[in-house]
Amino acid sequence: MKGIILCAGNGTRIQPIAGPKPLVQLYQTPMIYHQITAMIEANVKDILIIISPDSDKYYTSIGTGHQWGVNILYATQMEPIGTADAFNVASAAKFITDEPTILAYGDNIFLGEKFIETLAALPETYEEGKALNFCLEVEKPNAFGVYQFSEDGKTVTDIIEKPKVGTEPSKYASVGFYVFPSDIVEKVKTLKHSSRGELELPDAMQQYIKEKKFQAIKLDSSVSWHDAGNADAALDVANKLSELFEEGFMYGSPEIAALKKGFLKPQVLIDNYTKDPGNHKSVYYQKVLDFAKDRQAQQQATAASSEYRGNGCRADVAGLTVRLSNSCQAGIAGQP
Repeated sequence: MKGIILCAGNGTRIQPIAGPKPLVQLYQTPMIYHQITAMIEANVKDILIIISPDSDKYYTSIGTGHQWGVNILYATQMEPIGTADAFNVASAAKFITDEPTILAYGDNIFLGEKFIETLAALPETYEEGKALNFCLEVEKPNAFGVYQFSEDGKTVTDIIEKPKVGTEPSKYASVGFYVFPSDIVEKVKTLKHSSRGELELPDAMQQYIKEKKFQAIKLDSSVSWHDAGNADAALDVANKLSELFEEGFMYGSPEIAALKKGFLKPQVLIDNYTKDPGNHKSVYYQKVLDFAKDRQAQQQATAASSEYRGNGCRADVAGLTVRLSNSCQAGIAGQP
């Protein structure tokens, strides 16, 4: 799979800001770190960030992704003419291939261990040739695009945008995380501009639903979904992240995700992050370094244990047991 992060909006709901909205800090990391982390958790290495014409800050803030073991490219959407246009931009940039492509909104934040598990399973749960969307049960479905399901609850039969109160076909709302096969490019070309003057992604999704080539993955109720597109919502997410951090969970960390997936070797990260003496002042970087050191110790213990077994020895390797730091004992974003 490949991944697209849509960051070309004007950020009008959160103005005034001193830069692109996805680079706004949410507690310890920029908003976009959450989408990059999600891509890595889904085992995606090739990522395209779609930006607006005046968004040069991405190049200096995010770069090429080598620091996380991924390949990040950029493409410019000259006009904000809808989310579906992301695939026109990606196609023009020659990013679309025969592989399925994840599309994530730059201001949608998902928190919860079950979300990480769902991402990790995505390469296996995705059905080839189909479009896929995560959905979540919400209290007020009339504020969202809502799915209608077959009687057995397994097949999506329709998606209804902001249904009237009392007419909602379900409580499952479409959330900003999708997977599309390569033919999405051709489907977007058939779309007409909506009354808002935009190419609407739900219109393309309807085509897959009619063709019975659509998956809706119901996220676990423990997962929380946040549209951090305005100042109040961004503050709420930052406060939630702070609370979770105090409990020992650190979300939105590409470094930790990359270490877990094997995209980065612990020693490489340790070397890179200890070169800058300023990093010791950052709580975030210290937690990442702690995690890298614990991961390295685990790997060394496993390697030593395997060597003993390989030699036919019955040696006691209890002394090699890894003792996690306090930050990792509580579990950091899905790390057992």
